[in-house]
Amino acid sequence: MSQGHEIIRGVNGMTDSNTGDATSFSLAYYASDRHTGSISVVQGAAGKVTAKAMARAPGSGSDSGGKPILVGVAEDQRVVLLDPHSKEIQLQDAFPADAFPAHLYSDPRSSRDWFMNDGDKETGNDTLNCGDRGSSVTVVERSDSVHARWLKTICVGRGHHQATFCYPTPSAPQVPER
Repeated sequence: MSQGHEIIRGVNGMTDSNTGDATSFSLAYYASDRHTGSISVVQGAAGKVTAKAMARAPGSGSDSGGKPILVGVAEDQRVVLLDPHSKEIQLQDAFPADAFPAHLYSDPRSSRDWFMNDGDKETGNDTLNCGDRGSSVTVVERSDSVHARWLKTICVGRGHHQATFCYPTPSAPQVPER
């Protein structure tokens, strides 16, 4: 069985204000067998790297379109989930084994993350959010925080979607921010 591996939220490099250590980092790592998954939190400080598996909860029992959506891991190391029906953000101590890890694209100039949902395998539709009009993109603000907030789910048509961000630069000031 093939394994899926994904960094949920990019490496958060920082300088430790107490030690001055510029190699401090923290990241959440998702691994799965395409049916169930787990998360480990990897941290580095003072030249030492540790990995700790998050507690795992049983699956939700929902059909594929109703499984909780993995949004991130908060600063207090609780898993951040989006309920696909209510659009409510939930913080949990344990990771539901069947949570859906949508493809995440972080906007480098904001605190917003864009989650791509390719829809079901048969039709390419996100039937919960888009009916027969294709798959969806969900925008969440501060997805790696206890303050995570769902902003919008947008129907974008069938297929596998990827995001890119563009913005003006000193050498190309006419480029619109998108």
